[in-house]
Amino acid sequence: MDDKTIERLRDLRVRREQRARESVLRQRIFTRAAAAEAEAAGQAVTACLDGAANEADAALSDTVGRPVPWRQLQAIQADYARANRTADGLRQAEAEASARAADAVAALGGARAAYCERRRSVARLERLIADRTRRSARRRAALDELAAAEDN
Repeated sequence: MDDKTIERLRDLRVRREQRARESVLRQRIFTRAAAAEAEAAGQAVTACLDGAANEADAALSDTVGRPVPWRQLQAIQADYARANRTADGLRQAEAEASARAADAVAALGGARAAYCERRRSVARLERLIADRTRRSARRRAALDELAAAEDN
């Protein structure tokens, strides 16, 4: 391979490395967003459960020490069941958000591995270019020496 071809190949690999680096950065941003989404979903579940427990405690504390109509008990039970259904939906959303966060972490690992491979390929080509430059410098020095010897 001539020097021009090697240089073009190096430039191509450098561009690939830059794209891989940009992919890692995008994936890192996506991973952070997915983790924040999972955290927010967990907090929503906790808030829903706390709110449901507080509402149930308040409703039951109002009924202590006095006769309670059946319809009121049914309403309290229905409110609690509704809160549980809401919490179940939020738990499902939290599980999906956690799964997306785990997928994002795995994708980030893949992007990092691709970047490292691209970086290694650029480094190998740079070493090859440096070796060829060093060898050609020796050859040029030898040729210059021969040319100087022939001129004398």
